[in-house]
Amino acid sequence: VDWPAILAACPWLAPLAATPQDPAFHAEGDVLTHTRMVAEALAGLPTWRALPSPERAALFLAALLHDVGKPATTETAPDGRVSSPGHARLGAAIARGLLWGDEGLGASLAFAERELVVALVRLHGLPLWFLERPDIARAVLPASLRVRLDLVALLAEVDVRGRVCADGDELLGRVGLFREWCAEHGCLERPYPFP
Repeated sequence: VDWPAILAACPWLAPLAATPQDPAFHAEGDVLTHTRMVAEALAGLPTWRALPSPERAALFLAALLHDVGKPATTETAPDGRVSSPGHARLGAAIARGLLWGDEGLGASLAFAERELVVALVRLHGLPLWFLERPDIARAVLPASLRVRLDLVALLAEVDVRGRVCADGDELLGRVGLFREWCAEHGCLERPYPFP
């Protein structure tokens, strides 16, 4: 990954360098460092390289944009813990603005590809936290109508591989369980077939 070229072409990445993360979950440091590690992890995956070009481009953009909402949502608690509640929701809105605005970021992408990037940014955490949902089906099945969940799982996987944390193996296990759950319910690579 030619990171200097990406930084030059994407000035909206700059605020990520000043955004801290909780060392328990992101010992690599700031959000920009994590974003670079995620992009490099994605580029190194044979699964990503085997995808058609439009999906590769959308996933790479989603990797760059997945935490773009963190600068505006990051909070530090009195005990020093850092969190970014709602960063995926805000990040999806920011991504849509960047992809549709005058920035030229989404100029080469078709409508469906731009909206794929937005959906990936919005749902990138779902595979990591779907087990905590009170109704898993209610969280996952509608998501399958917005985006292919195998692509969401791939982004979640590199989100984990692009960080330094003690629970990385557990998080990758959650992504694997997400893939299995979606496959069992017929919605991993296509929308759930509602009657």
